[in-house]
Amino acid sequence: MARDVLLDTQLLSYAIKGTYTLPADGCAITSVTAQELLLMQGGKLTRNNYYVPFFTDLALTMGAAKFRQHLKSMPSSIRSRAGRRATDRFVLDFGNDYPSVVEYSHLATARLLNAGHGDMIKSYASVLKRNHFELSHSGSTF
Repeated sequence: MARDVLLDTQLLSYAIKGTYTLPADGCAITSVTAQELLLMQGGKLTRNNYYVPFFTDLALTMGAAKFRQHLKSMPSSIRSRAGRRATDRFVLDFGNDYPSVVEYSHLATARLLNAGHGDMIKSYASVLKRNHFELSHSGSTF
């Protein structure tokens, strides 16, 4: 009987280092784990480093390489926020006890990964990662 394995960041980091072998099938990751690995979540409780939008069928048929070129053509000051209004979000409101936390792009990330479009996330992240480093070195923040 096959065993389903829910991979967390720790197991994946061991696999990347070569000290753990991932099962050939029956593996899954949560959107939280995917976001941690893709450095999507930022240092602020209400912002991400970047936002994965709900991609249209047109964008998916465009392919990752063309989409990456499209992102590069955008002004660098808006790349990291490009998908913020076109993605999912949920708010964890703790009243006056703790600051609110806003989580973005969990459903959008899960849909892309489950449909086999991880290349779109990788393209998106690679362009925005450069933008993140440009902004962080210039003293600006997202």
